[in-house]
Amino acid sequence: MGRWGPGLFACDRDLDLADALVVEISGVEDGPENDVLSCFGGGSTIYDREGKAVDGSSILEGLREKLDAGLGDSLIDKYRNLVTATKDGWAKHESKYKSVLLAAVIMGTGAKIRDHDLQYLRQLGSEVESNERQFLVALDNYEPDTCGKTHQDTGKDLVKCGGCWSAWFCDKGCERRAWSVHRNDCDGSGTRGL
Repeated sequence: MGRWGPGLFACDRDLDLADALVVEISGVEDGPENDVLSCFGGGSTIYDREGKAVDGSSILEGLREKLDAGLGDSLIDKYRNLVTATKDGWAKHESKYKSVLLAAVIMGTGAKIRDHDLQYLRQLGSEVESNERQFLVALDNYEPDTCGKTHQDTGKDLVKCGGCWSAWFCDKGCERRAWSVHRNDCDGSGTRGL
């Protein structure tokens, strides 16, 4: 998926809200999981409390599994219910914005998002100030089960799917891990997306 562009989810308020969501996902106030989630899945090497380098990709994979096991769906449902239940205009807007931030955090891990939730998030993206265009493009191009790493993260060129030539992966291993989901979109013609 890549990184969010300049100005999107970069102000202090966004980071504070995202930090609270990160604690909900990781289940701890502070730790390497929080660091990985706080940079929306972008950190390949992070440091634990003792200052030792830790491989962020294995932590990211564990978080993705946790979200795919139902936590992601339940959190999206929780914030959707908050939006529905809230009557106050500002609190309703805040709940909508938290839902958009939650989606960004989940997408940063490569976890699955249900189709009807993607539709709901598209609707919210146009209702809140989230740099709507960039958020909607990210939703439209979102591929779960991919790591979201870019050349900037790995120092290597991305690998294009040999079947459809429209999906990109950080390496062949990433492509293999994503195949169970990507095969539904891959037509194998080598011309899709051209």
